[in-house]
Amino acid sequence: MDRRALQIATSTLAFFLFAGCGEKSNELQSSPPRANRPEVLQRSLFIEKEERSITLKLFDATKTTLPLRFTTYSPDDMIPEVKSEREGDSVRFVAAFGGRRNADEYLGVFIEVQGRTEAEARGIARMAAIARGLVERPPDQPKLRQWALSEYDFAGSGPKGKRVVGTIFLSRHADRYFTIVLSYPEQYAGEVMPRAEVILNEWRWQDTGQSL
Repeated sequence: MDRRALQIATSTLAFFLFAGCGEKSNELQSSPPRANRPEVLQRSLFIEKEERSITLKLFDATKTTLPLRFTTYSPDDMIPEVKSEREGDSVRFVAAFGGRRNADEYLGVFIEVQGRTEAEARGIARMAAIARGLVERPPDQPKLRQWALSEYDFAGSGPKGKRVVGTIFLSRHADRYFTIVLSYPEQYAGEVMPRAEVILNEWRWQDTGQSL
């Protein structure tokens, strides 16, 4: 990575990373792709091998400062927190299981500033994973998400010595690169992953009506 990309990555890392599964599959019925999506939905999910009824709430990026326009649904115990800073804009869906906020359990979306190159965006995503404990994949291992330009797994120590794992996905829409970060303590994968899948599966771009 050249010096400029390193400077960008270093200044972005603090904001990007440190701001504040069952036996049966969760086959989600897709909701309306564009306008007229209901504010609230009820769904059944298999969480920790148990079927649960959960409430989904509409998240509409057009009503926030986020520069990329999309809607999705998030479980009502994963609270969206939007933030805007010089290096980019973000929303972080933070777990609040049982009414208690858990800052190390989240799905975060970080939108890069305009003008960033793909090389710079890749460098930032990789450095973010390195800061968390990059886990290299075998060269022949397929991607987890077809919409991702690159993916970086990580595993390391989180608050109170918990082992925190996850993946950083780099993608692009229109003229913006964005990164999706999935992070959670290893022992809570069965709680976090089904909820995160809802957010990703229900994602719809405003301009195209398409999913991720």
